[in-house]
Amino acid sequence: MRTRSILALAAVAIWALTVSAHSLTFEDGFNEGWAEQHGPQFLLPWSAEDIATVRRALAKLEDEHIKYKDGIDDYLMGRRARILEKLDTYSFIVLGSDGTAFRWVTTPEITMVGFAVSRDRYCRPEDQDIDEMDFLAAGVECYVRNRAAIELFGRIEKAQHMMPGGRQ
Repeated sequence: MRTRSILALAAVAIWALTVSAHSLTFEDGFNEGWAEQHGPQFLLPWSAEDIATVRRALAKLEDEHIKYKDGIDDYLMGRRARILEKLDTYSFIVLGSDGTAFRWVTTPEITMVGFAVSRDRYCRPEDQDIDEMDFLAAGVECYVRNRAAIELFGRIEKAQHMMPGGRQ
């Protein structure tokens, strides 16, 4: 009898963990939690080309969300929307003496941007809806996009936090 009750308790615990893990919403991804506000912060120098690369990668995630809702879920779309809002409002920017724009980024944000950019470095002209006359131009555009994504991902990969205890 005791074994049955232990197994039943384990089954209920596993069910509860599974249900709670799948109940993350868009708002959960969009809102910054306490740990994110008070955790490590990264100060990244992003050029206009870097921001264009990030925007392109995040746009591709939206396309993937529409096609595959199980892979790119609402929670990730909430985090994506928050990052785009920060880019649009210029929040958490520090200007360098040479005009470089540095942005404060939280750990989940840098993870999300790195995830999106790493998935965006596989542009291929044959995957685009173009005619044969535009194939060469699409190949050059893909080469430029892939190089920008690879270079930005390399810098994100090596980024170290600048503030171990939050922005405040």
